[in-house]
Amino acid sequence: MSTRAPLPDLETLPPQALRSLILVQAEEIAEQRVQLQAKDEQLAGRQAEIERLQLLIAKRRRMQFGRRSEKLARQEMYFGRYIDQNEIARSVDAVTAEQVLGVAQEFFHPERLAITVLGPVNGLKLSRANLGC
Repeated sequence: MSTRAPLPDLETLPPQALRSLILVQAEEIAEQRVQLQAKDEQLAGRQAEIERLQLLIAKRRRMQFGRRSEKLARQEMYFGRYIDQNEIARSVDAVTAEQVLGVAQEFFHPERLAITVLGPVNGLKLSRANLGC
């Protein structure tokens, strides 16, 4: 910051000198406003960069410690290893209709069948024959 000379006695200053002093002060104020605006713009740019980096850090944290890492930990606990999506897809594709029917027959018993209807039934009548049991 620059050091300023002390102000002259304004009571004794001629009007032209007073005008000159005011103009100099107005120019200094205008220059300081320009500098302040430039600093504000610089600060806004830095703030935007900080926000962008914070979002990037949050994204990286989710990638490193988020759902996928939780899934990996669960797979490690249950299966003792990581199972990738391709292996899961191959396993699903290998299931046959007979295997699905076998599991269904093991777990679904027609004598214990129950049905739930949501909404107006409008005289709907069901029997085991209608359900294919």
